[in-house]
Amino acid sequence: MEYHFVIPGRPVPAPRMTNKSKFVRPEALRYLEYKEKIGWFAQKSGVTKIDTDIEVECRFFINGGREPDIDKLVKAILDGLNGIAWSDDSKVRRIIAEKLGSKTEYAEVMIREYQLQNR
Repeated sequence: MEYHFVIPGRPVPAPRMTNKSKFVRPEALRYLEYKEKIGWFAQKSGVTKIDTDIEVECRFFINGGREPDIDKLVKAILDGLNGIAWSDDSKVRRIIAEKLGSKTEYAEVMIREYQLQNR
């Protein structure tokens, strides 16, 4: 089983948040909106919960400016998919991520069952 979808627009990284700041700080509000957007595009593309171990691949296409940290971009994707692609994020066994330059900004996500590779 494999899912693939795109989230249009500039990827939004996960900020450091406290209970108070998530209702006040503009970057926290943008992040919460982005998490909803991730879930919406995932559901629109047919993503349903996977009960086995999972591999997530993310590509972030960014057009200049201050580039966010890749780990915070990945956290946003994982947070947005929690409860949609899996019930427990401990099922995510492997993450592949990269940032790329592009005139058009978006995030591309692939979710698949994790297959242990022979080493």
